[in-house]
Formats: sequence, structure tokens, C-alpha cells
Amino acid sequence: MTMHAQPCPIGAGSPYGVLGRRRGHSSLAGGASNWFTQALGKAMMLLDDRPGLESLMVLPDYPRYRDLAARTRTGRRAAGIHVLLLDAQGGFMSETWTP
Repeated sequence: MTMHAQPCPIGAGSPYGVLGRRRGHSSLAGGASNWFTQALGKAMMLLDDRPGLESLMVLPDYPRYRDLAARTRTGRRAAGIHVLLLDAQGGFMSETWTP
């Protein structure tokens, strides 16, 4: 069983807008870092709640999330936390997880 920690709702009717940035925030990169950090923290807590399982973080496929995923690769791999990046067409990419 794979655990899922989603950082933010994304869509035209969302308070985060279609890019996943909370309206009123000045930096998409800063917002992405905050969402990534929150999702990573929740994924880590899930590992303590459910020992022996892996966590899956599902994020929109934006360059900033790709960068953050790459920069946390070693620690996430050791912890069993995977990042899945979703594109606008519903396709996904993950370096360490397969369905």
C-alpha cells in the first residue's frame, strides 16, 4: 500500500489558482518550497504512523518541484519517500516509484 501526501489542490476554482500558488503570495518558487517541505514532513510522519510502508508525494510537474525532488533524492530514498510529478495531461513521472 502506498501512502499519499498531496501538497495543494490545484485548479481554476482553487484558492491556489491553476499554478498551485496561493493568491497573494509573491513567489511561486517560495510557495513551492513551502508546499514541498510540508508534504515531505507529512510523508515522514506517515512513515512513523505506518512502519514498513512507503510514502508517495504527488506534485505538479513544475521545474521548481523537479529541483526540490532532485535535491532531496538521497534522504527521501533512505526514508522510502517517493515523489510523483503529474503533468497537465494526467501523465506522471517518478524516478523511484512505479504503480
